[in-house]
Amino acid sequence: MIKIDFERLEAGWIEGKITTEENNLYFSYSWISNFLNDLLKAFLYVGGYIENRSLDRFTAYSEPAIDDWLFNKKDNDLVIQINCFKDETRNKQIEITKIRCDYNEFMDALFESLTRLIKRVGIYGYRTEWEEEFPISLYMKLYDVLNNSHYLDLNKLSLEKTYNQGGQVSNVSNELTLISEILK
Repeated sequence: MIKIDFERLEAGWIEGKITTEENNLYFSYSWISNFLNDLLKAFLYVGGYIENRSLDRFTAYSEPAIDDWLFNKKDNDLVIQINCFKDETRNKQIEITKIRCDYNEFMDALFESLTRLIKRVGIYGYRTEWEEEFPISLYMKLYDVLNNSHYLDLNKLSLEKTYNQGGQVSNVSNELTLISEILK
């Protein structure tokens, strides 16, 4: 059993909790780090759904305290370790919290909590409160993985179309259909 709640989003702060059978983790992070974006990247990265660089860790700011989040996945077991420090010097560690759960259960809980949040505050409302864009492409990727729908499959661009740079594109019609399906 895992439950994730993003309880408050206002004036550049996000507050919430992650509840498992073993732990209750409460958090309150400032706009200095882009918490939801980093959380989604780390989660999708350890699942093998996004590539390019090591995204299994990030830092979230409580001001002046900081939390270093580290994600690890083996088979379907997810371990998230949160190392809490007094400040950015990382000289004094306050505590270590470990969340152990099933990767797919965390995915379900994360998607449901993000859906509740975006339905409550809206995409533009999120932008005005957080001073960053809602991580809509990562949210759609989470849904795509969760439902094994392949809406977001990428197509390679030819070298001619990209001035010999190469690249990948998605289909905006599929993306809009996906957003509509998610938020109906």
